[in-house]
Amino acid sequence: LDTAGKNIEVSVVHGGGCGTHEYKLELGNCLESMPVQCSAKIVHITNDPCEALLSRKATFNLKTAGITGDYFANGKLTITGANNSKATIRLPAVLPEAGEVEADVNCVTHTGSLLKIYEADQKITLKTVTGEEVAYGVTDKQVRFLESLPPVLKSTYKLDDGRSVVTAFRGESPTGTGNFIRIGGEYSPDFTCSR
Repeated sequence: LDTAGKNIEVSVVHGGGCGTHEYKLELGNCLESMPVQCSAKIVHITNDPCEALLSRKATFNLKTAGITGDYFANGKLTITGANNSKATIRLPAVLPEAGEVEADVNCVTHTGSLLKIYEADQKITLKTVTGEEVAYGVTDKQVRFLESLPPVLKSTYKLDDGRSVVTAFRGESPTGTGNFIRIGGEYSPDFTCSR
C-alpha cells in the first residue's frame, strides 16, 4: 500500500520495450472470515512484441477496485500475477466508502480549470474557473514508459471531441505535467497534475 493507504502499488516485471502496457486489478473470491480474506489478479494488457526486460510499478486505487467499506477493513488480499507470483497485503483498518470514485489524476490547467481523469470510468471532467462543468468520454488510451532515469510514464487520453489530454509523471513522483493536444495538433501550455 502507498503511504496514504489509498492505492496498492505492485512491482511488475515483463518483456516489452516497443508498445503500450496497461495493468488492471481484478478482485476475485472472498472467504467469509473475520477479517475477510480475498484474492485478486493482475491482468497485463499489451500488444508489445519486443523482448527487453522491463521493470515497472503498477498502481491500483482501492476505491476504483471496489475495495471499500467495513467489509474489507483489516482484511488480507492475496494478489497473483504471471508465473504463479503472488503477494499478500493487509488492508487498512479504515477504507473509503463506496460512492463517487476519486479521480486517478487531478490537474489544474494553464487557464486555472480543474481537470479530473477517471481511469475506470473512462472519462475526464473539466470544471472551468466560471463554474461550468463538462464531461468527456475517453475513446482510447495509450501508455508509454520512457526508459530514462527515473523512467517517465506518459499517458495519452483521446477524447470524444477529437482532442487529447497528455499526462507525464517521472518515477515515483506524485506530481507531473499535462497538456491538451488540440484538434489541429498544437499543444496547450503545460499544466500541473497530481496522482
